[in-house]
Amino acid sequence: MTKTDGVRRTPPLAVWCLLIAAVVCATATGASPWRAAPEPALQDLVVELVRIPGVAGYEEAVRGQIAARLPAWVEADTDPMGNLVATFGSGDPHTLVAAPLDERGYVISDITDDGYLRVYRGTGAEHPLFDQYHYGQPLMVQAASGTSVPAVSATVSTHIAGDGPAEDRNRIRDIDDLWIDLGADSRAEVQALGVRNLDPVGLRDRAVALADGRVAGPGAQGRAAAALLQHLLAGLEDPGAVSGTVTIAWLTQSTFRDLGLRHLAQRLQPDRAFLFTTASLRARRGSEATETLSDPARGSSGELGSGPLIEASDEALSDAASRAGISFQPLPSGMVGRSFNFAAVGWGDVEHHLVALPVRYAQTPVEMIDVSDVSAASDLLRVVLGVPPAAAASSAVAPSQPRPTAALVDTIAGPRPAVDGSFRTLQPLIEAYGVAEHEEDVRELLLDMLPAWAEPAVDDEGNITITVGSGDRHLMFIAHQDEIGYEVTEIHTDGSLGLRMLGGGIDALYEAHPTLVHTSEGALPAVLTPRPGYIGAEEFSPRTLRASLAVDLGTGSAEETEALGVALGDVVTVVKRFQPLAGSRATGRSVDDRVGCAAMILALQRLDPSALLDRRVTFAFSIEEETGLVGASTIAGRTDSDVVFSVDTFVSSASPVDWQRRARLPLGTGPVLKVMDGNHVTPRSAVDRLLEVAGPRGIPVSLSITGGGTDAGAFVPYGSVPVPIGWPSRYSHSPVELMDQVDLDQLIDLILALAYEY
Repeated sequence: MTKTDGVRRTPPLAVWCLLIAAVVCATATGASPWRAAPEPALQDLVVELVRIPGVAGYEEAVRGQIAARLPAWVEADTDPMGNLVATFGSGDPHTLVAAPLDERGYVISDITDDGYLRVYRGTGAEHPLFDQYHYGQPLMVQAASGTSVPAVSATVSTHIAGDGPAEDRNRIRDIDDLWIDLGADSRAEVQALGVRNLDPVGLRDRAVALADGRVAGPGAQGRAAAALLQHLLAGLEDPGAVSGTVTIAWLTQSTFRDLGLRHLAQRLQPDRAFLFTTASLRARRGSEATETLSDPARGSSGELGSGPLIEASDEALSDAASRAGISFQPLPSGMVGRSFNFAAVGWGDVEHHLVALPVRYAQTPVEMIDVSDVSAASDLLRVVLGVPPAAAASSAVAPSQPRPTAALVDTIAGPRPAVDGSFRTLQPLIEAYGVAEHEEDVRELLLDMLPAWAEPAVDDEGNITITVGSGDRHLMFIAHQDEIGYEVTEIHTDGSLGLRMLGGGIDALYEAHPTLVHTSEGALPAVLTPRPGYIGAEEFSPRTLRASLAVDLGTGSAEETEALGVALGDVVTVVKRFQPLAGSRATGRSVDDRVGCAAMILALQRLDPSALLDRRVTFAFSIEEETGLVGASTIAGRTDSDVVFSVDTFVSSASPVDWQRRARLPLGTGPVLKVMDGNHVTPRSAVDRLLEVAGPRGIPVSLSITGGGTDAGAFVPYGSVPVPIGWPSRYSHSPVELMDQVDLDQLIDLILALAYEY
């Protein structure tokens, strides 16, 4: 309802007292109805909204989801700025309750000639790592057509990261370093996907439901407030029971100069306004500058699970919460969250109250809230609106327990995409988790994929070998089962986990993103925490970063974490999804070396063992390559191979973010012979012989140099000639390793040709 007489009608203090007295009477037994457990769907409701991207100005999907879930009696309208507004009740006072719809994020600002996207962030970033947390990550483009187009953000490859100037290696990545890769090679290919300028771009893995009712994801604090208002309306069985007139509003562009609120203010003049705000990471300006966070090291505003944040000077709201027995946290002015200039929007005389939900890791991809705080804030709003107590519900949160990994990944990364051809073999290998020293699941999958004629041998360490043929000449093909990841080394008193990395990687690419903790009973969702003091970070990936990272499962003590089944030695990984991109390209963590494994499996399935009359050929799947060629060293010590073809990734610098002095090999050009790497040089005679085999069969083979090493290095001391073969890939040892199916298919052909003729 809009006031027309220009007179502000503020309810007298007596109104507050009557409301509070009603609550006190309802709690004569000593058990406050306002502390009843929230509805069972509340955590799911928050997760649902956090999962939906909604960059400022592009909140349509979030608004649509909220509108679709509103009770039938609610008449909600969308105003010209995109605010979703519902008004009900009658008379005075007129109360506005508002929460944001939007989040900070990116839109496409340019499509380059070679098919990359550049992005623009119209909203401010209040800490130096905001852009970096989107660097080297799986993304989604929200095309204007309504489709979601998968993409990745380019990152420097771990194996050749040292090629560039020293001063550039540890520089924090900013928006100019964000190159979005759809797998396309031209502007026309991008446009054929339906992608165009100003389409929003955001992280793929957004919402994580953690233990004890906690939820993490981009913009979780604001989305939880939006879910709170949705939850509030769902619980109003009699909307006419509210005191006066109530307007509920979900505001657009709160992170872009509060334009949604400014527009609403031109058509609405309430008596009082309850505005949900979000954490500010900037120090308050003034003669006595104060921190705006209660725990700057963790980006925390308030304590999770201790109730909503209220300004300590807001005596009316604090008194209402206290008398109703609702937990809340009074904070000094400026610490509750972002402040609003009420006079600037024409509400200088409106009684206003700022409220926020406690948050941890603010403005990161793992911004965390607690559903119990959402419930308490909903209870508080019922008090101030004069609504009767909500009916008690059984529980808001399902008990935390390990789940099958595939089902858990579906809830975080989305449904598994359909694939064809050789990708049908590669997909399950990519999505199997097998960190070095923990390759059991990958090994079982490989054994299941072998042709019926194969007679595999599995040694005590877990290496798999299959030898066929006869003769003195012995050829070895070897790919490794393992991938990089983390292992739990400590369970801290606060319930978080200490880690060590198994293999070589850039920790900054995993920091502040969803993870899985693989227990003996199944997988648990978690987040890898931002570095302490991330709001003042000065380096891309400092040497101290690894020791400072931890895993947060949402628990509050070591006992709670152990009760979930977590134990020392458990593995921690990022969420993996094999994701096809444009054309014949795809991305996924552990392309290195699951593509090598897939190529060898598919070659074995096509191999005719009876044709190997003058040679023995061994196919080996080694363990612990990433931690020092452990499995290959064992195999090399007990074999007499003449030549060893290590089938492993060729780290290409063909991307805008890698230093391109070496290894610039485009994807889709076929197999590559890594003539030189960090461990060896392949003899000219071996190179020439490989080309002699491949040429007549029409198999294109490139010769190049790159960084890192392969299992072939373990065989050289035993007299084997190293001939590393592979496929060009981008973004090595990152969450977004990228490859081309054309290269995989031709690599299979090369393996078969070498097995028969080399």
